[in-house]
Amino acid sequence: MSIYRSLFLDRVTVYLPVLPGLLIGAYRGWIVINLVSSLLAAYLIYSTATHFTSRAYARLAAFVYLWLPITFWQTTQPLAEAAIAPGVALAVHLYATGSQSYVRWVLLMGVAALLLYARHTFMLLLVVIPIAYLFPIRSLKPGHVLGVVGLVVLAMGFMVAGPVLFPPYHDFSYVESFNGTAPKGLHNMWHFFTPPPNALDLSTLLSKLSRALSVQFTLADAVGPLFFWPFNLLMLAPVLLLFKSKRRIPSPVVIAGLFFIVLHFLTIVGYQNQFRYSLLATPPLLVALGVLVSRIRALQATRAIRIATVVVVLLLLPLDATLAWKSRTEGIRQRHVQDTMLAVFQRQVPESSTVMVAYDGHHALLQGYVLRPRLVLYVDPHYSAERIERLRKRLDAQWLVARLDSPLLGQIEHQLVQEITGLVSPFDHLGLFRLFASD
Repeated sequence: MSIYRSLFLDRVTVYLPVLPGLLIGAYRGWIVINLVSSLLAAYLIYSTATHFTSRAYARLAAFVYLWLPITFWQTTQPLAEAAIAPGVALAVHLYATGSQSYVRWVLLMGVAALLLYARHTFMLLLVVIPIAYLFPIRSLKPGHVLGVVGLVVLAMGFMVAGPVLFPPYHDFSYVESFNGTAPKGLHNMWHFFTPPPNALDLSTLLSKLSRALSVQFTLADAVGPLFFWPFNLLMLAPVLLLFKSKRRIPSPVVIAGLFFIVLHFLTIVGYQNQFRYSLLATPPLLVALGVLVSRIRALQATRAIRIATVVVVLLLLPLDATLAWKSRTEGIRQRHVQDTMLAVFQRQVPESSTVMVAYDGHHALLQGYVLRPRLVLYVDPHYSAERIERLRKRLDAQWLVARLDSPLLGQIEHQLVQEITGLVSPFDHLGLFRLFASD
């Protein structure tokens, strides 16, 4: 595996909270960015919907976005999806409401490139934009051909520039990344310890497809009713509009909604199905929802849609309040744990040290955050003593964090100097060990 060095790191979203983070701290910086992003996405949903229906229905779509449990939860977490969602909403806005000028398509390609630099699954968006440019054209002219060629060249340029500006943190191929998704029962970093095969396998595809659909549509995931099922209902909006439409060519709202549904399923099958990924396909679905609701005869009166908007918000409010309480309670507990753990490491481990962490899929990533600014090297608990020794020498690792019952301890018992106890729950099953060079 190669190690890349670049001015930029992995994904463009990493840099969004830098400025607020310098002023108010990293976590608060993320939350501020997420809050602004969610408001911006809601506004773009509203703005797009007003081109196809009245403001009352557009407001309904925007309010639903803000009060959906998935939006509320993602806004309060230091994760990237809430910050990416406005880019999706802007792409839909440019596609569905823009003029037929070529500048519109160039701008759309630029937004698609930013989305690609935020999440590599958006490469499909760059591929389909030249097709979307040609789709409504009935009489193809030389200017249209040049326009398509220009968009294709632009897309290829953005694709080539991506790995240069934002190098990936690994050199896996797309096939290896597909095969490297954590199988059931294994953690998300296992493929860094055991390189996945570079060949497609039908059984792997069917297994991933089955798992993705099971999580999406059943109770296989405990959070399904709260996060997945509302999204599943929203997916019906562009589908119903498609069947209700009498137009030969579907409206841009329908096309955008169906495209992002397809992209969502390609993502959850190609990688894995985590509920946070559904937020990225939500903006076009809500635009479609606003248009669909406007065609319901019982809700065509202004008073009726206002009442419906209030009812929807009141129904979602208890769910969001529960999430807020859970988030705050867990945050207070985690802060106590973090402060306690920081005190332990500050007393024992110099900040210039390298710490090896035997990663078993539980809590060790949080350990990495607590250990900063120390260099952290994650290792598989089942590595051999020889491999551990090579890694220890290469990075001059002098410390190890591992489960007290980790098989790794038996392998390198002769390299351990001492165990530091006193780690608090949920880390009381871990030990901090001092390493020394083996003879």
